[in-house]
Amino acid sequence: MYDKPEKECSNEMLPDFLVVGPPRTGTTWLHNLLSTHPSVFLPTGKQVHFFDKHFDKGSNWYKQHYQNASPGTIKGEINPDYISSGQTLRRIHHTLPDVKLIMIYRDPTERAFSHFKLRRRNNKGEDKSFSDSFARDPYLQKNSLYAHHLISILRHFDSRQILILDFDAMVQKPKEMLTELAAFIGVREDTSTIDIVAEPASKSLPKARFLIIERLMILIAWLSKLILRYMGSNNLYSWAERRFSDYKKWNSDTHVVADGTLSDEMLVIIEDEIQEFREIIKREKITFWTI
Repeated sequence: MYDKPEKECSNEMLPDFLVVGPPRTGTTWLHNLLSTHPSVFLPTGKQVHFFDKHFDKGSNWYKQHYQNASPGTIKGEINPDYISSGQTLRRIHHTLPDVKLIMIYRDPTERAFSHFKLRRRNNKGEDKSFSDSFARDPYLQKNSLYAHHLISILRHFDSRQILILDFDAMVQKPKEMLTELAAFIGVREDTSTIDIVAEPASKSLPKARFLIIERLMILIAWLSKLILRYMGSNNLYSWAERRFSDYKKWNSDTHVVADGTLSDEMLVIIEDEIQEFREIIKREKITFWTI
């Protein structure tokens, strides 16, 4: 079953390519970069979530996100969650059998750790160590199992429809990466003039992004403590003191980085996955852009 949409439409105004993830591999940065290219059209907002959350709305709903694309423009969508569901991949193949898929490879432990820190900062219940969370959280672990993802993709798509980008290579040589990506999705214009304004967000932006928030929270906590002390409310003051201490603990880079290890058992799983991933790439002759 493909959970076929109630309404169908021509594929003419649907995406030519999809960046399918996984999360914390620079997809936001890639979206911002491709959005500046004159021959590429991406919907406003990074994730439309048609194939995983809004498929029942039909293809005409999806098509509306591309109605402002100029004729001849290469259209795409970037959604790092598409890769994690076999049902989503079946829906993509059913709707867009000839679509080109981009997958981004990042060291599995680094990817999972980056994801873990994001979930902790967003208060997603990450009160355990990184190792414990990775071992017990299927979502955190599954997104780093690249061989598993690649096998799922190959069940539905030809290897010639797949491009894998190396995250570290993207960081070190973004212009070369963009040239490779442009050729793959069918953009023929020179991409060397596109400004590369920053590194992938998963690598460089969280510190800058959360620094402002952290300073604001520190100021609010400090003012709250001052007001409560002035009001003579010892119980409320003690509560604010504890919350302030907890905030500093869970948002401290030194606290989180020191926790960035996995058990030997989990490392074996990761190493086996990497080996299988590379064997699949070689066997299926999939393009893997790296340095």
